Amino acid sequence: MSIQSKKKLQNSLIPKQILFRTFASKLKPSEEAKRVLKIGGKGVKTTFVSKDLTTNRTGKENDDVLSTPSMILLMELASVEAIDPFLDKSFATVGFHVNVKHLARTNKGATVTTESIIEKIDGSKITLDVKAFEIDGNKKKLIGDGKHRRAVIKFDDDNDKKKN
Repeated sequence: MSIQSKKKLQNSLIPKQILFRTFASKLKPSEEAKRVLKIGGKGVKTTFVSKDLTTNRTGKENDDVLSTPSMILLMELASVEAIDPFLDKSFATVGFHVNVKHLARTNKGATVTTESIIEKIDGSKITLDVKAFEIDGNKKKLIGDGKHRRAVIKFDDDNDKKKN
């Protein structure tokens, strides 16, 4: 496939304003307007740090901490929440770039909240500011910070059905 063909395909996948699953016949114009993906849109994911999200590099008992890959997973899930509910049902997003810093340890049993805010929409590519916080009562400690990029893709339900 030529570069021009790829660009045409990519541009045809996403309208200039990406709309959520809208049921236009059931929505009033003001409700439909609320369903447009836009800069500043936010996704949040709150999770209890369980054993399966941790690593123990010291070998010491009870020294399990949130692993960096798990923190990135939670950031990606918050990013999906910021974008995917606004897409038509035949679209989804896939992550293609992650640039984050893991700033502080978080012990097993803690509560972590990840936040993802849409910073830029460039055709089918979306850039998000991602942060992870350890929540302890009213205290909120930054444990991770960075950027994440996702691409909107179109899929065909019929192809999925044929595989099964």
